[in-house]
Amino acid sequence: MYRKSSIIKILASIAVGAVALAGCGGGSSGAGDSTSRPKAPPSVAIATSGTFITIFAPLWAAQPELDKVAQEYGTTISFTPFGKGGDAQTALLGGSAQVNAGTSSSDTAEAAAKAQPLVAAANMFTGGGFVLVGAKKYEAERGADVAKYGGGTWGYTAEGSSSMVGTVAIAEHAGLKWTDQKGIALGSIAASEPALQTGRVDIAAMDPTSAAKTVANGNGYVVMNTNDAALFEPVSGTILGNSIVVTDEFRAQYPEFTQAVITAFIAGLNKVKNVTDPNAAYALMSPEYQKAHPNDVQFADEWALCQPAFANTDGTYSAKAIADTLKNTDLSPEQQRSPQVISLFDNSFVEAAYKELNIPRQSG
Repeated sequence: MYRKSSIIKILASIAVGAVALAGCGGGSSGAGDSTSRPKAPPSVAIATSGTFITIFAPLWAAQPELDKVAQEYGTTISFTPFGKGGDAQTALLGGSAQVNAGTSSSDTAEAAAKAQPLVAAANMFTGGGFVLVGAKKYEAERGADVAKYGGGTWGYTAEGSSSMVGTVAIAEHAGLKWTDQKGIALGSIAASEPALQTGRVDIAAMDPTSAAKTVANGNGYVVMNTNDAALFEPVSGTILGNSIVVTDEFRAQYPEFTQAVITAFIAGLNKVKNVTDPNAAYALMSPEYQKAHPNDVQFADEWALCQPAFANTDGTYSAKAIADTLKNTDLSPEQQRSPQVISLFDNSFVEAAYKELNIPRQSG
């Protein structure tokens, strides 16, 4: 029979052991034990603008990695296309999308300034993300001289959109007064070529996929590619493209999953960023993308318009790029310095991704 003192010692030892085991069980800090918290939502929708457009190539190249993330976290990851970036952002804020890749960083900053708690976790490309396409009938007479479109009709997706802001900057850089131009918000990416073809607009801002199709169809020609830093940086500076964005609430609830998605994206970005051969790039795209783009000859034209935008980023946000991007918004200087805008661009996810992937950093 144990004496009373021996029983007390045994019970104390058991209690200490239980505390030690409990201390080893929690994998991360924050509210609650990580083992009692869902690692990911049951399904994850990533919002994009347009359907499998080529400017999102890092995402399409990251499909194998995203599939592994979905399997590891017991969820499904799908892409939900929207007609324009503003609609993609609305989906994120409304909860029908959990991740947003479809909105420009400038538009995301404007939402953050309105006290929307957002986290821009990775930059997808650098540049305007669009191509200024003129009506084919003007090619011989006007060429790439933007000033010759003075007094004409200019198309873009929406008032205040990044495509409008970039178009205005290009026009004014060419010496034109925007108040002397007629601007038309076309409503969606898909509306740009028909508007040019029918003469509704003289020149239009299009995503590279739409631009390549418009040129191939004989309805337009490239006036300026804003993804070419040599052409666009003298106009607007170093502009951040679309970001991979989540709400702050989502990041706090699913920190490991958020990191896994960004790591997958960085793997995709590094697959494509230095690939200039369109055949090699096409082979990196997901089966779903290739099904939507069966014409690999046209893809070559799209890739020539897109690839420079990937080559100039490693996924992080430089201080200069943030400052230049915020200058091209409607935000006041006070709003640009607000805590919610300053904290929006978070490089920690990309830094962790490179560490995990153990690949060299190449900023372009």
